[in-house]
Amino acid sequence: PYLCDFVWQVQALNREGKPMGNNEGKSDVFMFGAQDAGTSKSISLVAPENNKSISQKDAQNPIKFRWTPIIPKPVGEITYRLKVWQLMQGQNGTAAMRTNPPIVTKDVENITQTVVTGIYTGPCRSPYLCDFVWQVQALNREGKPIGNNEGKSDVFMFGAQDAGTSKSI
Repeated sequence: PYLCDFVWQVQALNREGKPMGNNEGKSDVFMFGAQDAGTSKSISLVAPENNKSISQKDAQNPIKFRWTPIIPKPVGEITYRLKVWQLMQGQNGTAAMRTNPPIVTKDVENITQTVVTGIYTGPCRSPYLCDFVWQVQALNREGKPIGNNEGKSDVFMFGAQDAGTSKSI
């Protein structure tokens, strides 16, 4: 919870400790920040967890996506762009992201979560699977990526499974 952002100000006092000059002898307030060179990091995905298997019934409800913010937080607004892809038979996540259009693209401003409805339209039939991959990208006000890896997080996978199956992804 502790940020490395600081403010500072100077006050002029006479020998008796009384303020001198206008504004009780106080200067304008200035701000600076400190960061460890190793603290700059990309977004980390939180939920749905990687390789999470959810029931098809639960997948019909809104699904909450959460991630950590990009650190250090840049000045100005940040757009987090969530993308979700559905896998087709024989695909891994990389192939799906390269060849399939995302089934969800959603931008949120300065927050690290969003709810998406309508991801699972089941029942899943060939060639579509009930498996999905998702990724978040941080963008500045001009739409340019912020941070490492073009502002992109790692990729997480989750799946909607029939309650009667024990398939895991």
